[in-house]
Amino acid sequence: MFGKLKMAGNILIGAVVVLVWGCIRLVKVLRQLDQGVPYAKLQLQLWNWAWVLIAGTAVILVALTVAIIQKHRATKR
Repeated sequence: MFGKLKMAGNILIGAVVVLVWGCIRLVKVLRQLDQGVPYAKLQLQLWNWAWVLIAGTAVILVALTVAIIQKHRATKR
C-alpha cells in the first residue's frame, strides 16, 4: 500500500502503534478510577495518556498529509 511512500508509511504505522498502546494504558487507568482509586492519585497518569492519544492523532494527520503530498507530486511528473 505504501510502496513508494516508505517514510510516510513507517510514520503512520508507528503512530497507529502509539495510539493502540495509549488506548490500552488509558483504559487501564480508567478501570482503576472505576474501582475506587481517587482521581487525585490518577490525575497525572490520566492526562499523560490522554496527551499520548492527542499527539498520536496529530502524527497520523501529519503522516497522511505527507503521503498525500508525495502521491500528488509523484503523479504530477
